[in-house]
Amino acid sequence: MLLLSGILALSPGFAQVAQDQSKWTFEARRVKGEKNAWDLVVHVHLPEGWHIYSMNPGGDGMEIAPEIKFEENKAVKLNGPVKEEGKLTRQNFEGVDSAINLFSGDVDYVQKAVIAENTTIKGTYIYQICNDHMCLPPTTKPFTITVNQDGKENKKSSKK
Repeated sequence: MLLLSGILALSPGFAQVAQDQSKWTFEARRVKGEKNAWDLVVHVHLPEGWHIYSMNPGGDGMEIAPEIKFEENKAVKLNGPVKEEGKLTRQNFEGVDSAINLFSGDVDYVQKAVIAENTTIKGTYIYQICNDHMCLPPTTKPFTITVNQDGKENKKSSKK
């Protein structure tokens, strides 16, 4: 019993659980020169040593690609798919038959939209981040972006 108590007392020091240190922010940017054209931008900052898979990850199909989902909104017309912007890296990993597409550092996910009036856009983002040793469990979180046609306060942040 004494041995078990000693092991349990020491285990928090040895079993540090990795925490998600990614930072997510959300923004609506008016496209200059185009009436009612907006870019809905999801900014992601990943800590050093961590990566997120591309929306087209390649690999063996086991990689969890990020998804940005927008709820239906009568004031918003989405144009095309969400596009990724950042430094794409293609890497081979042991045990995976084909190369994997991933991002490190900063990534932007951009959705083109036509927004005719002031509105609040809601949605969810789903993602998983990994380092060279492990992947954190997939995470789903909600977001909101308030769009004001006058351009004031078009940013929202997530806690992570």
